[in-house]
Amino acid sequence: MKDFATILFLLLYSTIAFANKIDRLKTTEDVEEFVKKIEPIFTKYKYLNYELLSTDKLTQKLNCHGIFRKWGIRNWEKVDINNDGNTDLIYIIESDNSFDSYLILDNGFYKYKNVRLSRNVFENCELFKPVKIDNKNYLQSYIIKHKAITSFEYEEVIRIDTLEYKYDNFVEIQDEPANYQIDTIKYSTSSCLGSCPIFNITITAKGEIFYKGEWYVEEEGKRTVANGKREFQLIKDILNSIKVKELENNYSVSWTDDQTSLLEIHFKDGQIKKIRDYGLQGTFGLATLYDRLKNIALTTNWD
Repeated sequence: MKDFATILFLLLYSTIAFANKIDRLKTTEDVEEFVKKIEPIFTKYKYLNYELLSTDKLTQKLNCHGIFRKWGIRNWEKVDINNDGNTDLIYIIESDNSFDSYLILDNGFYKYKNVRLSRNVFENCELFKPVKIDNKNYLQSYIIKHKAITSFEYEEVIRIDTLEYKYDNFVEIQDEPANYQIDTIKYSTSSCLGSCPIFNITITAKGEIFYKGEWYVEEEGKRTVANGKREFQLIKDILNSIKVKELENNYSVSWTDDQTSLLEIHFKDGQIKKIRDYGLQGTFGLATLYDRLKNIALTTNWD
């Protein structure tokens, strides 16, 4: 009996110690060691030289229209960003004068998830700062986008949004979600310079899912299932949450050879909303939607 109690104590102690790993991080050296254990890519390629710089050094390198200093951005910061009771970690890592923001989520029970917050590999000024609203934690984002004026000209557009962790990712917060009555959801992806999965998927309010896989997917050809009501409800919830009708019809990144997605929503009142997104980075909410649709397309057990 005594041996059992000792084993139980050791198990509980080791679980608590591991679960509180982020809480126990005190220095930049502690954080750098921790993130390199969580994300092997930071040590896999020695020539990339990933490094966690001090806040002072980052301040010298990242002015970002004065936002870095104005927001009080730090090289790393601990916060329960998804409000689940576990402490998470936001950090900025540098490699060859390129700066990217990441988030490590503590999902409990020895599980961590490393999320890349920065999306534009050519832009260093993508900044993220935890904020508290009505006793809940959110993430304020500062993003520089390039809006097409002509085929060869872009204007710089600065977007400042408040993001909520939802649907296993981030979406822009809204005062109230919409209440769209949706009949059909269609989504397709194009090729890119690389191995981007090319597929199209249609999900109906009846729960029917129609899929066609073309390239860089495990399931090629046409497939279908009839029990997709749960998937339809999930995508409908996201569309309502991001108020898809109010979004722009066209989004585009400023570089070439990326993938294009086409989203088409048929509403029960006969209206249709179409969004073309070159680069799949229109908004955080749209990127979350695309990830969910891609997951449905590539992981469903087709008939």
